[in-house]
Formats: sequence, structure tokens, C-alpha cells
Amino acid sequence: MLALALGKTIGELQASMGEAEFDAWREFYRLYPFDDLHRFHRPAALMACSGVSGSLDQAIEQRLKWLQPDPSDRFADTDALFFGAAEP
Repeated sequence: MLALALGKTIGELQASMGEAEFDAWREFYRLYPFDDLHRFHRPAALMACSGVSGSLDQAIEQRLKWLQPDPSDRFADTDALFFGAAEP
């Protein structure tokens, strides 16, 4: 995630960043995650729930599942078996 956020390859990141700086980034990410869930999906789900009555937590969770579905829910069982057979 860090390499992507900084616009570098993992190799470039490893070659240019020391352990202390990496540890500082790890702590920053723990406190302020910058993945798609936190940057895009949660704010979108919150906006989508602005007019919802009832449980806001449940409404947000439903929208998050729609915005970021579990990969195992994307394919029919037969497709998942086919993809599994292709794995090394």
C-alpha cells in the first residue's frame, strides 16, 4: 500500500527507505489508514446514508458491502471451482 501511495515500486521503496522511516510510515498508517476503504468507500457510504432512518451503523455496513464486496461473493460456485483449479 505504501509503495502505491508514494508512486514507487516495492523495489524502489526498499532501496530508498530505511527501517526507521518505514516504521514511522507503519505507525502513521495504523493511526490514519489511507486505503480505499478509508479514503473512498466509508465517506461514500456515509453520504449515501444521509437520509436513512433507523440504524445508521447497519445502513453504512450494507453500503460498504456493496461498495467493497467480498471477493468470494463475486462468482458462482462453479466459477470459483474453475478459478481454484487454475491456481498453481
